[in-house]
Amino acid sequence: MHREVRPTLRQACNKEPTGLLWPAILRPEVGGHCKGGRAYSPAKRRQDNIPLFPPCIGATMSTQPAPTTSVHAQAQDLIARNPIFVAGGEFLSGHFQAQEALRGRPDGGYGRRPLIGLRFAVDANKSLTCKPGWTPAKWCCADSPAVLTKPGQLHINRVLIELVAPGLKLKLSITEDGVRLGGFSYRGDRPVLLDDIKCVGRTFHRLIADPMATFAAQSDNCSCCGKALTDITSRLRGIGPECIKYFAHAERTAKAVRLKFRSLDDEWWSE
Repeated sequence: MHREVRPTLRQACNKEPTGLLWPAILRPEVGGHCKGGRAYSPAKRRQDNIPLFPPCIGATMSTQPAPTTSVHAQAQDLIARNPIFVAGGEFLSGHFQAQEALRGRPDGGYGRRPLIGLRFAVDANKSLTCKPGWTPAKWCCADSPAVLTKPGQLHINRVLIELVAPGLKLKLSITEDGVRLGGFSYRGDRPVLLDDIKCVGRTFHRLIADPMATFAAQSDNCSCCGKALTDITSRLRGIGPECIKYFAHAERTAKAVRLKFRSLDDEWWSE
């Protein structure tokens, strides 16, 4: 009676005859490559045209060399070549700053994240969410009620972008230092990823060119708070009656960005 022992990795890679038994998963009754319960030698395997490794191991190995440039690096390079992302970040940062000034900051600081942000339906099944950076508040729950020990901090100069369709497709972080690709959904189809990046750039271009027309395209939900719009006036402008006061400086902010990035009028995208 033989004892089942798996050959070492060095023996398998060097194709050394072991005379040992392969584990049960490699036996003929379960689709393996053993004969009579004993392992083939490498010479016998070559003679019978049997691979050294079973299909469950060798089938997943690729003989193609790994690409020199990752998909993440290619996407980051595409974003860096197009100033539309920096321009969009400046517009959103200015809009969030004006919105916070109109809302007012609580005396004790933020206990929870304020409703400052924008949301656009950019496609039949895609939406773009824009919001400022946020550091959550800290609470002491030992007492009742809970006590705010450290207020939350809103980072107006850091804009977070998420493309949702309906799961997370793309995530960007825009700061004064530039644009960083935070994450993306990639399943081996590079053109789809680049199309998602261009979708964000296209939305930014429309937003800077005519912000109120971009907001008006959102007829079902408010571009600011996301609530459903029922009033005909609110549906025509894409902004609810409670949020319209926060968009008084949108045109002025967009004009300042257009003056700073004049090249966006002619050539705003570069492959």
